[in-house]
Amino acid sequence: MKFFVQAGAFGNRDNATALQARLLELASLPVNIQTSDDPMPVHRVQIGPFDDEATAEKTTRLLREAAVGSPIIVKR
Repeated sequence: MKFFVQAGAFGNRDNATALQARLLELASLPVNIQTSDDPMPVHRVQIGPFDDEATAEKTTRLLREAAVGSPIIVKR
């Protein structure tokens, strides 16, 4: 199982792309946009993968301190 930090989820892809760009400026971590297959797609901006939850938690704290997005940890 891998851990990801989801920084935000948007109905508008442009908003997801803007957050992705901001995150890429803050850290040299992989930032991807996962888009759902729903009729009204959701674009989830996720950082990772991380091998352990502790590292994902550290990234979540950094995003909160920088007031960037609404970070939550996602496991998959």
